Amino acid sequence: MSKCLKRTNILNDLSSRKYKRSGIIFGVIKILRNFKSKLQIPLNQEINKVVISTSQNLIDDIEKIKTDISNTIRIKKFEIIDRKKEKDIKTTPELQEYSEDLNLTVFFFK
Repeated sequence: MSKCLKRTNILNDLSSRKYKRSGIIFGVIKILRNFKSKLQIPLNQEINKVVISTSQNLIDDIEKIKTDISNTIRIKKFEIIDRKKEKDIKTTPELQEYSEDLNLTVFFFK
């Protein structure tokens, strides 16, 4: 395989991962904005806690975009956990939503 072809494959792989992460960012922000709307919380008001539960292979991707989501939605405490640890969530969230498209569940704590 030529160097040019290898470089193209690497760039395509990077673009694919960035595209995937951008879809996650927009999807999670949409869910959280809808939660704020349902609970009549102003968009600029900070919220206490959000937990995202997902498969192990998505945790790293979400960790890399966590700050962007947290700053946009204004989240005090933002956790990303493995789906297997959902049962360890002690407090009942005000809202929660599973997104099949994103393969994750968002738990919203006012």
